[in-house]
Amino acid sequence: MITDILAFFVKYEKMIVGMAAMATFGAFILAIFQIRKAKKQIRANFSYQIHKDGRELNKSISNESQEVIQSSSNIYTQEQINEAENKIRELLMYYASVYHQRLYGNIDKHEWKVIFEEFCRFLNFDRVKEYWKNYIKGNESWSKKFRKEAENCFDIIKGEKNEES
Repeated sequence: MITDILAFFVKYEKMIVGMAAMATFGAFILAIFQIRKAKKQIRANFSYQIHKDGRELNKSISNESQEVIQSSSNIYTQEQINEAENKIRELLMYYASVYHQRLYGNIDKHEWKVIFEEFCRFLNFDRVKEYWKNYIKGNESWSKKFRKEAENCFDIIKGEKNEES
């Protein structure tokens, strides 16, 4: 019996090897498609989570703090300013985290463009600019690449203001 099986394999060796190679190749192609599909699903989930985190962070900012952040007026109490600055720091940390996810390849160019434009608008508020200048711009604990990206925002903002003049 064993010799019959061996004889079969010897007789059809080339055909068996060819079929095994084709099956392996087919499995490899299938694996590639499954990996691509999984990558798209992970990226979609990641995108959803980033936007969800952003929405939750925005919801956590009181109307009063939003007003303080968006105002350049000094009519607010120190407590109101401190609360607003805490939210500015949280938002900057959120943007830094998203920026690093972009560097890791988890955010595509289109999605980053939308987030970057929003980041630049946020940096355009006078109180945020002041916070940036005082606490982040020269702070080595913040990523140099992230700080440089923010400085690009300031350059874009300056360019837009020059165009309006």
